[in-house]
Amino acid sequence: VNNGTVFLAKNSGPLHIVNVNNPNTPVQISVYNAGGLVGDMVLGIPNNQNLFLATANTTRELQVLDITNLASPTLLGSYNAASALAGIDYDPVRELLLCTGSNAVDFNIFGPTPTP
Repeated sequence: VNNGTVFLAKNSGPLHIVNVNNPNTPVQISVYNAGGLVGDMVLGIPNNQNLFLATANTTRELQVLDITNLASPTLLGSYNAASALAGIDYDPVRELLLCTGSNAVDFNIFGPTPTP
């Protein structure tokens, strides 16, 4: 939950973005099709404008969404990992994205591109 917004994904269905400011009447804001199971997700900085998805999509296991406009999430970029990703976490201090593979053997660390 982030500022009254919930990000939901179940099984092989799409990602649902839902407004829950009034818990008695949740309202769907939008739907994003990741092209495969969303195993995990995490919000990233700056200001929670990016949503990182760990997916089972065979060509875009890691997906980075711009969620500035919740009604229209936009794919900013993706990464083709060796296997489906099941877990994901973001370290805002080090600006690192940590991903685990579905087979519990693969582990990926993504960081900012070094500047010369």
